Amino acid sequence: MTNKYITQNENEVSIELPVHFDFPKFTRYFTLIIAILVIAYSIFMVTQIGDQTTTVKKVLLFVILFLAFESFLRNVTTLNRVTVSIKYLKFSAIAKPTLKIEWENLKKVNFEEKKGKTLEFHYLENGKEKVYFLSLAYKNLVDILFLVKLMAPNVELDDFVKELIFSLNEKK
Repeated sequence: MTNKYITQNENEVSIELPVHFDFPKFTRYFTLIIAILVIAYSIFMVTQIGDQTTTVKKVLLFVILFLAFESFLRNVTTLNRVTVSIKYLKFSAIAKPTLKIEWENLKKVNFEEKKGKTLEFHYLENGKEKVYFLSLAYKNLVDILFLVKLMAPNVELDDFVKELIFSLNEKK
């Protein structure tokens, strides 16, 4: 098996850590810039509302402002980077606190359909079990799971996650 960060020969597997899995930067920052520009223009247009402005234009302006603001918030609060290192698994967003899960605290990874097809990462923090949800749509998800299994071999995986990891092994 060989890819950017994992090399396997007959007797050993070597991994170049840390490995970063980023959301595409161009897409993220382009969307943020467009959202900021639309918000600024909408605020400018709100100041131009007068007696002559129709109700439809007023409502449409506030709908556009709301959608641009929602897009901005979604882009700064959703997962931006997953980092796999020797000591931990780290989830980072632009405007949210970074979550570091040390390998010995990661207990279980399972598939959940109730919250829109996500993976649940069960971990211990200060003696309490917590859960982090990762969308199945995240880029390089199978590679992340493969590295999680390598770094935390005792983590409990459900059948769906095991099948994803097995499919990666078969492809490589």
